[in-house]
Amino acid sequence: MECARSRSAKRLLRRKRKKAEDDLYALKLEWRTLRADIPKSPKLRREVVERIQTPKWADKVAIAMFYAGRPKGFEVDHIVPLQGRYVCGLHVENNLQYLSKSDNRKKQATFGGCPGITRRRAA
Repeated sequence: MECARSRSAKRLLRRKRKKAEDDLYALKLEWRTLRADIPKSPKLRREVVERIQTPKWADKVAIAMFYAGRPKGFEVDHIVPLQGRYVCGLHVENNLQYLSKSDNRKKQATFGGCPGITRRRAA
């Protein structure tokens, strides 16, 4: 037969677990509210990140000309990734380069080919 002490201990554990779950739910809800301005769509997310990473002093005309002058079969790549784990680059003309599609896929948001410096994973 189960003693009263162990039953009360189980009830206490259930209450603590329920409170912890409620607290976690509240934290997640608060986190989602704070991050509501960042879209979930990869394309829209990229646009928001580019806007955030573009400083006021950036030459937007030069950036647009760089994109417009892209050779056929090449993509515009950021030398220092905009969303790096250890380093985040800016969306400026000095941080842009042309890469072939295959080379850009190999680079995969790394900086200087360093495997440890990669893009931060979305949570």
